[in-house]
Amino acid sequence: RKYLYTLTTDCRTCRVGNCRKFQPMQHARVFTISSGAWPRPVELDATHRPGIRWELIGFTERIVRESPQRVRHAWRSTRQPWPSGKWVISLSPAALPKSGAAVDLPLALAIHLAHRRKTTNLWAMGELHFDGRVLPVPGIPALVSIALAQGAARILLPLAAQAEVGDHPKIRYVGTLEEAFAQLDFWEHSEVPVAVLNRTRSLEPEERRNSAFT
Repeated sequence: RKYLYTLTTDCRTCRVGNCRKFQPMQHARVFTISSGAWPRPVELDATHRPGIRWELIGFTERIVRESPQRVRHAWRSTRQPWPSGKWVISLSPAALPKSGAAVDLPLALAIHLAHRRKTTNLWAMGELHFDGRVLPVPGIPALVSIALAQGAARILLPLAAQAEVGDHPKIRYVGTLEEAFAQLDFWEHSEVPVAVLNRTRSLEPEERRNSAFT
């Protein structure tokens, strides 16, 4: 398996067999849309690397720059430990202005997926309250139209938007961030073929390690 490595400049220790200078970076991508009269698709990429601070890239307004704080407070309402370290968040296209709190839910999902098996072509939109609730935002019908036109595999939306959008096989509605994580776990399990799961369970530990590199 190939990793992308980065050099940490603040590393003060280097042990034989346990060098902390080079650490693999974990990455995940979730799609959303820009707000405004002419919404466009936006790719939200979250990269986890050694460090202690956030970087938010991509022509963002103040409400968007505050999104990491809302995500971190909402995360406390879940059963998931917060992944410490430095997060680099990129919103592209970079020249497209981004405003509003609609990126809160996609950002939390990307962080959750960064160290897990990825759910492909996931679209999401929603604001996060400090207590973990997922709140509706303007532009959700536009996101659904754009996502389906782009061939979205999964769409995750606030529960309050269900009456406006309606039911669809690719859409799931969540009321809290904990429910969103549970839905991702369900999708992750359902995307693995049953034959692969059965074969993995039947392997001995040594065989399982060897099969990972075949």
